[in-house]
Amino acid sequence: MQQVFELDTLKSRPRDTLPSLRKSRAWDHLKEADRTILEMVEKGLSHRLIGQAIGLNAGTVSRRISLIKARLQSPLARCALDPLTPLSADIRQSAVLHAVTGMSLREVARHRRLSIIAVTDHVRFAQGVARATMTRRGALV
Repeated sequence: MQQVFELDTLKSRPRDTLPSLRKSRAWDHLKEADRTILEMVEKGLSHRLIGQAIGLNAGTVSRRISLIKARLQSPLARCALDPLTPLSADIRQSAVLHAVTGMSLREVARHRRLSIIAVTDHVRFAQGVARATMTRRGALV
């Protein structure tokens, strides 16, 4: 097994591709593995070095970063994390777990101890609200 290296001592420039997520609402909802990858990307490490550190190849790291970015930029995630969105706390929690963490509907139902039908209804309702707010914002801009 490779020795774990100190990430703070590596001399590399931070990447400008991902904005810092640590202060965002999404950071607390991300899985630990996703946070680790994003922290390494912020430090400017290459996908190859990140892969060596966590035991993945560079292509897998690149795909994981793309999936994380896509999840966080989805209309459902933006809607669920927006404090001004008119979603109840129950619906918002189901939507955040599904959209931000990437849990399947079945995993969300198990985690929240709800029926899969209830979770599906929550997420579909939140998706409708997200579509409506995105359309409204698009019309106003």
